[in-house]
Amino acid sequence: MKLSQIEAFYMVIRSGSISRAARQMHLTQPALSLQIRDLEEYFCVQLLERTNKGVKPTPAGELVYYYGQKLMSMKATLCSEIEKLQSSTAKQLRLGASTVLGGYALPCSIHSFKEKFPHAQINLSLANSQAVLEALMEGNLDIALIEGPLPEGVVLSADEFVSRSIGEDDLVLVGAPALIPEGREAVTLAELRGLPLLLREKGSGVRSAIEKALLVQGVQPGELNVMMEINSLDAIKSTLGMGKGYSIISYIGVRKELYYGTLKALTVEGLSYRNVFTMLHKRSAFLSPLEKAFIDFMRSKDKGFC
Repeated sequence: MKLSQIEAFYMVIRSGSISRAARQMHLTQPALSLQIRDLEEYFCVQLLERTNKGVKPTPAGELVYYYGQKLMSMKATLCSEIEKLQSSTAKQLRLGASTVLGGYALPCSIHSFKEKFPHAQINLSLANSQAVLEALMEGNLDIALIEGPLPEGVVLSADEFVSRSIGEDDLVLVGAPALIPEGREAVTLAELRGLPLLLREKGSGVRSAIEKALLVQGVQPGELNVMMEINSLDAIKSTLGMGKGYSIISYIGVRKELYYGTLKALTVEGLSYRNVFTMLHKRSAFLSPLEKAFIDFMRSKDKGFC
């Protein structure tokens, strides 16, 4: 079995036609068909079924296509990493960050880094922590920066990836001042259970940090009165500003609203929760000089979160 045969089969399934795949790969149709036939002989099983609309995979073909996707992704990542190693002047840096960290803390860091490395071309993508980590593992990001613990089900190989803490922040319970009686500074855990809450979606680092802290106190996430899950901090803050419920948010994302009094913070008695900021990247041998420079900068005191 050769990688070229797996790639040929992958392209046929993705395009739905041997002729289209042959054109895309700049091969003749007989040459491509021969690769598919050799692959079927290797596995001793039929991989393709021909229909009036083209071709489709058999159950065995589905399995080959599934692993073929992974191999093609690994091939693309390998080629990208080799190109980086061959060029000491790589200029592009692909960063992925969870929404609060990327929207409210990293802009100042990136600005300061650009002052030191004006040639750097930085592409910053924002998503929840789980999506950011998946993009890192798929080779679509160079460096990931997330909040909170690793999402459940996400496993990073210690042989391939490095995880470093770069800071932390308080999580605060906030609501509109009109909802909070004058002089009220705290709520109990029992009261928290009854509050109508707007929370980030599953996979968010903040959501994971909240649930972890509550479990320590014996509170199951399902006991909370979650009125709505929203994947946008700005949408949560807008809803809170209209007096529609409460939320638990990283302080860095609401400090302007707290300063101007459009939102008010409450402590939760007996509950202490911190939002840890974590940077993840591949091991040193796979990093370009620019990636190493950014990692060193983010670990220094010069990073200057906004």
